[in-house]
Amino acid sequence: MTEYIDVAASKGGYFIWHLYPKQQVYIDGRGIPYIDHYHEFNGIFNSALNFQRAIDRYKIEYFYWAGFPNATKQFITPGKWSLVYWDKFGALFLKNTSANQAVIQKHAYRYLSPLMSDNEIKKIYRQEQVEVEKEIARLINLDPTYQVFYAMRAYLAIIDKDFESAITDYNQALGLDPKFASAYFYRGIAYKGKKLYDLAAADYTKALELDHTNKLAYANRGYIYQMQGKYELAIADYSQAIELDPSDASAYFNRGIVYEKNNQHSEAVASYKSFLKYATPSDPNIEQIKKKITRLE
Repeated sequence: MTEYIDVAASKGGYFIWHLYPKQQVYIDGRGIPYIDHYHEFNGIFNSALNFQRAIDRYKIEYFYWAGFPNATKQFITPGKWSLVYWDKFGALFLKNTSANQAVIQKHAYRYLSPLMSDNEIKKIYRQEQVEVEKEIARLINLDPTYQVFYAMRAYLAIIDKDFESAITDYNQALGLDPKFASAYFYRGIAYKGKKLYDLAAADYTKALELDHTNKLAYANRGYIYQMQGKYELAIADYSQAIELDPSDASAYFNRGIVYEKNNQHSEAVASYKSFLKYATPSDPNIEQIKKKITRLE
């Protein structure tokens, strides 16, 4: 039975040295003693179907995924695998078989995983708040040097509007990784929640220096500039958010408001019309904007 797949060449060498020839180790690298299987290995990660076929063919019952590439989620069939270990280097998944149940029962993470989106975390937190908090505490205790775990706990604090605790945890995360773009972004949200607008704008700016594709950072900074009466800066940020997502109704809405306040009525009307084009039918601002268009035209 093939018991291990390591997807990072930097880790595979150790497992070859330690396990070969008794057990087979597949790695993503050229210096491997299984050259006949190399092309097959590459194909495993081309699709979830190929991955599942390899799992079945070689009767793999657990695997370690080094790092968390964006494609990881499509390979993990819900209900078929349990996450039992997770740190900054990767995650260990066990197949849900009777032979693995003792380990799964003792070590499985049942509410959190590195594959979850923010919205998924928010949803499960609202359903199982105490259990989610326990799992995050367990993760931080396991690896107190991994910035992502502090950021996860901080995100839950934002959900609870406990902005002070969120800022504390984001500070910890950024101390561990000063280039953690999303931590700057979310700490900006926490600062905004405490009405510390200059600090929030500074964090959004830092987040954008590290990730200029974050449309929400542009939109959020634009809103702060809007509240501060810095209309030209607000318009520039909303326009940048729109450039990144031309169907962002809220950015058109807010840009229209700023244009109107800045006495740029034709530009306001154009933004309002774009808002109407992309707004959902249930948006509560639709009737208000229709009246504004009629008044300004």
